[in-house]
Amino acid sequence: LHCVSLYPMRSDEANLLRIVNLRERFGLHTGLSDHSTGHETVTAAAILGARVFEKHFRLGEDHECPDAAVSLTPAAFKEMVEKVNEAISMLGSGDIAYSGRESDTARGAKRSIFAATDIGRGEVFDEKSLVLLRPGTGISASMFYSVTGKKALRDIPAGAPVKPEDFE
Repeated sequence: LHCVSLYPMRSDEANLLRIVNLRERFGLHTGLSDHSTGHETVTAAAILGARVFEKHFRLGEDHECPDAAVSLTPAAFKEMVEKVNEAISMLGSGDIAYSGRESDTARGAKRSIFAATDIGRGEVFDEKSLVLLRPGTGISASMFYSVTGKKALRDIPAGAPVKPEDFE
């Protein structure tokens, strides 16, 4: 466990990167013995990979002890655990993919290829005749330069989405 022996410890004294250093140096699970007054230090430590936490504990607000300023009541301890679990869940998997809930929103937020001007049959698509707009339900914006230079197979009015069947 990383521990700064100050009671209470200020946030600028936490040196939380030591947690990363210990994990990399010894290849073990790391943690934090925390003497701060809030939940921020423990939450930040969790984000940095700490998975073991030690915190001073007291049974109630009126329980006097030498380290009362850095001790948590049962309710505050429960809140700290919830904050740590929430922080860890925010890390996600790291995959570059949409979550289930995000997929529908992402489709609408992405851009696709539309006609910027009226395009006549036989005209060649170029950077001036095409525009990238939302929603991204048509040809992906990433295909823009694959479409430029191709001939239109039909008349396409300005503002209409360009479809795969619209070019050779």
